[in-house]
Amino acid sequence: MKGYPLLFSPFGIKGLQLRNRVVMAPMGTWYADEEGFVTERLVAYYRERARGGAGLIIVEHTAVALEGRSSGRMLCAYDDKYIPGLAELAEAVHEEEAKIALQLNHVGMTASYEVTGLPAVAPSAVGTSRDGRVPHELSEEEISLRTEYFARAALRAKEAGFDAVELHGAHGYLINQFLSPWTNRRKDRYGGSTEGRCRFAVEVLRKVREFVGEDFPVWFRVDGDEGLGKEGITSEEARRICKILEDAGSDAFHISFGHSEGTIYASAPYYLPQGHLLPYAKAIRDVVSVPVIAVGSISDPDAAEGALREGCADLVALGRALLADPEWPRKADEGRPHRPCILGNRGCSDRRGAPEGEMRCLVRPETGREWKGPLRRAEVRRRVVVVGGGPGGMEAALVAARRGHEVVLLERRELLGGTFRVAARPPCKDRILKFLEYLEREVRDVGVDLRLGVEATSESVLELSPDAVVVATGAKYVLPDLPGVENTVMAVEILEGKVEPEGRLMVVGGEVTGLETADFLSEQGFEVTVVDRKGNLGEDLTGHCRYFLLRRLEEKGVELRPGTEVLGFIPGGVVVRSEGMELRLSGFGTVAVAFGLVPEDGLARELGGRVPLWVVGDAREPRSALEAIHEGYEVGMEV
Repeated sequence: MKGYPLLFSPFGIKGLQLRNRVVMAPMGTWYADEEGFVTERLVAYYRERARGGAGLIIVEHTAVALEGRSSGRMLCAYDDKYIPGLAELAEAVHEEEAKIALQLNHVGMTASYEVTGLPAVAPSAVGTSRDGRVPHELSEEEISLRTEYFARAALRAKEAGFDAVELHGAHGYLINQFLSPWTNRRKDRYGGSTEGRCRFAVEVLRKVREFVGEDFPVWFRVDGDEGLGKEGITSEEARRICKILEDAGSDAFHISFGHSEGTIYASAPYYLPQGHLLPYAKAIRDVVSVPVIAVGSISDPDAAEGALREGCADLVALGRALLADPEWPRKADEGRPHRPCILGNRGCSDRRGAPEGEMRCLVRPETGREWKGPLRRAEVRRRVVVVGGGPGGMEAALVAARRGHEVVLLERRELLGGTFRVAARPPCKDRILKFLEYLEREVRDVGVDLRLGVEATSESVLELSPDAVVVATGAKYVLPDLPGVENTVMAVEILEGKVEPEGRLMVVGGEVTGLETADFLSEQGFEVTVVDRKGNLGEDLTGHCRYFLLRRLEEKGVELRPGTEVLGFIPGGVVVRSEGMELRLSGFGTVAVAFGLVPEDGLARELGGRVPLWVVGDAREPRSALEAIHEGYEVGMEV
């Protein structure tokens, strides 16, 4: 008997028969072109997830009107000119024996004037649009026109060969703006009571039915709770909304959480457990008779099967898990390990540094590059030496070996993983270890010659007669050139277990290493103070991680002192400048420094000009693991 009998059993939504209960959740990729047309890249991206075994692909939010766009790269369906591209996309997914739904959306007050050239619209003239303008309050006549926008877009989806449409009624977009008392302050029949606030959604659904017919599956994505308290949609209100929408003819419900002006838990980081939104899905499933799709950090098959077994949902939507490994469904069904998502949100939710804001995946560089075709074999087999066994070095070695090269990887430690292994030490970050274990297993399986506990020198590397060398030696922390620095330790030494902290703890540095060291120490019961000269702490963290980590630290009583510049160190304390005053903060048993990261590039400089050389990750410039892994992949493809 297979390990996940419910997850991989067939299921139907209305007349739509699915091969299993694995759904790909809609996620904005920005892989469409500047006018919102389907691209070769977008088709290849969705084809890969369909080929990987998902039963239903829900394509990212798609604009039903020009005024309803939030980005120049947002997929569009507001004109017949988009039908051919959408048809190509639907055909690609069908060729892989999956079903496909199009999520239809109008972003309402969050539209971008820079993109649309039109005023943002909303149920009420409250709040501000993306560009800071107060939105235009829709009249009843204008509301009627917007229902037709949705209906015509749904018809285009049907004509393009899509199997269903999902109406986006969550996350602070137009339908949700009508549903929520947070944004709907109307006094007419479209506001006030739950029924009044549901009227626009009901009319959208009825108009869509008028255009696509009764047999075409149509359902809503809604928030099980907005996270805004009684001023927004609560769990109780969400149940009332879903009952009204079910009575109006919704064929299913896809239950998410959060509002654009609150905390969106739908892309929650590793600080929250898998399936943290399942209670909201179950609350809806308990009051409706149509299928319910659950979503929310579900990244392991056991969690997905458990959600179905415990009656929380009828189907399970995976988002980031399918970015990390499109073959997740097939591998789970066959009992094979998948490349795990670490739930860090770098690249997928937080897109700093990405070209035009497009989506990337930290652990899988191939995401978004599927259109370039499968990994190509090298024309000439070369001997490649990789120095450094962190994630960037392992990725370079893995890709080079898969292309047919002979690869030797040298790592000075006895374990692979580099400083990314240290990054797994703070609370809630054990998924990093799962990723490193997966990567090491893949590297071993592909035949990379691993030489651990080996300190590489330029001469020892050259003695291996390499045709190419990849230096992935990472970065190191150096103590600052400040008076009394001998009275400190480095925070990373505490995380590595090289230093045993004592007494009250002072952490100097309020970026990721400092804050996570504080979390690590406070979890053990230490009293901790964090100081940093910047006014905002954790700016190098992804947005969701920063929110939850700062909240954790505050709940555990960690003293946070931003805007505090360290001038020097004294035994058991620091000299600082804060609000223009020089102060001495003393009484600390350990003072840990958490800044001063510099490339460990000595080997690269010694090898320069003596052998074909590539430098990746922090050895090139200290940044995040995303850059290290992606650069490792690119070098592996190039050598």
